[in-house]
Amino acid sequence: MAQIRAIAFELKPEVICITESWMHPVIPDAFLRIDECGVYRQDRTSERGGGSLLYIKGIFKHFTFDLNAASFSDNYCFASIILSPRQKMILGCIYNPPIIP
Repeated sequence: MAQIRAIAFELKPEVICITESWMHPVIPDAFLRIDECGVYRQDRTSERGGGSLLYIKGIFKHFTFDLNAASFSDNYCFASIILSPRQKMILGCIYNPPIIP
């Protein structure tokens, strides 16, 4: 996380999407914190690895929502970003796990 925070501090991105986060529900949101960003997470609890993190700069109004897509289960997180009163953007961070026979 320290390396991701350092990159975010240097580049000042408005959005960061991370897959293969390897986070688990026991890891608190405070550990994932990046200054001036909201974080949405989807931990992959069905198997080892995977997971998605979505960071959005606080200058935007944003909220998360669930697609209720059973086929994705715990492999995605989506957020809606309000750009203006008449414009919004849907942003998704999707982990596509390998198919291992």
